[in-house]
Amino acid sequence: MRPLIAAAVAMIPLLLARPAWAGPVDFECDVPPNRASSVDQAVPGPAVTISGRISFVLARGGRYSPMASVAVIGGWGSGGATLRMIGQPRSGANASSAASGARAAGAVAGGPPSAGDPFAVDILVRTAAGQRNVTLGTLPAATTDAPFSIVVGADGAASVSVGGLAARIMLAPLMAPRVRLLCSSGQFAFHAVEAR
Repeated sequence: MRPLIAAAVAMIPLLLARPAWAGPVDFECDVPPNRASSVDQAVPGPAVTISGRISFVLARGGRYSPMASVAVIGGWGSGGATLRMIGQPRSGANASSAASGARAAGAVAGGPPSAGDPFAVDILVRTAAGQRNVTLGTLPAATTDAPFSIVVGADGAASVSVGGLAARIMLAPLMAPRVRLLCSSGQFAFHAVEAR
């Protein structure tokens, strides 16, 4: 019985330490309206990098706007950054709310954006002091193979970019970090994604 317990105890570090994705991965995210899909992975930290390319394939109508996001999130409340690309209507009842930047959770007040509408791009920054949005701009709905990256240093200094839009932000050092790709209410293609 003792050898079995000793073997089980010896395996605990192996179970707790998950490696980053072994190599570049592709995530073809295709979900119906008002649904979401994601993949995530623990990565060694506190310095973290995730990079790849994204294409907006199809926006779907529904209660929520189509959205794609890339996140680096720390465990145990250490914060994180989520790069969000949210479909926004150009005109009509939602124009004024779209102009104010990406809304929380992509909720659409007067109807979904159409296939040609732009995507508002922002960073949701989470720290011990709370959360805030940093607006980056917009990308056209026809965006294909836009490079993206989130690079977080061991001190929490981070740079975030997608399709020529970029910002620098400050986070707390990340404890037990994870990376996540997510999409909702549409079809998005994440290509050659690497996390380390």
